[in-house]
Amino acid sequence: STPLYSSAASDVYKRQRLIVDPGTSNGLAGCQTLHRHNNDNVKPSGRHIRVSQTKQIIIGMSGVPTKAVAHVELPCGVAGQVMDVHGDVVGGDAGLCPGLLCSPTLCKYRIGILSNCLPQGDGIAILHSENQYGEIVAVRFVRLLLTDSGHFLMPTDQWKENEREQKSLRDQVRYYFMRCLGANEVICKRKFRSTHHRMRVCTRTSVTDIVFDGVLEPVSYTHLTLPTNRE
Repeated sequence: STPLYSSAASDVYKRQRLIVDPGTSNGLAGCQTLHRHNNDNVKPSGRHIRVSQTKQIIIGMSGVPTKAVAHVELPCGVAGQVMDVHGDVVGGDAGLCPGLLCSPTLCKYRIGILSNCLPQGDGIAILHSENQYGEIVAVRFVRLLLTDSGHFLMPTDQWKENEREQKSLRDQVRYYFMRCLGANEVICKRKFRSTHHRMRVCTRTSVTDIVFDGVLEPVSYTHLTLPTNRE
């Protein structure tokens, strides 16, 4: 099987995915890997891969230069959002090279990663969507699957949003940041006339109001007690 189908402890069936690799400056995939991804994921969704010529030279871990056979724009379904991933394609002995999610793509979609915050060591990726004015209009959450080899895999076949999963991951992210901020209680979350939501964070030393632009659920007067640090 190709690396796109690497087993993950939280998975029980094969799914299309990319290896999250913030250390790479350019996306990369083997031609055979790309072919399978296209047939099993992209085509059934009614989309297509854009292919262009390139003169890019790839130098891998062995130090041997390899000429890329093409440059592609690969549509991926991530938490109900279409994410376009750019990368070079290599052939020959490197045809089974896994698809890599590179640093420029992570920066383009402002993807933040929380590691080892879910059972079995899985993580959470946070994706921001912006409008033409640079304002955040939506936030989506993706479960990153930890493999036996220690890589994080991002599923790329989620063309439709799973509301139940989004709510669960959102709660995990909220809990994670509340612990990081040293919060003991979240005592007041109110919906204002605008799309703004305000979360009041109470610590042992201060009270801080954090304003989110339309990304929290419109739930009024929510009380949540978080575990305190032991003395």
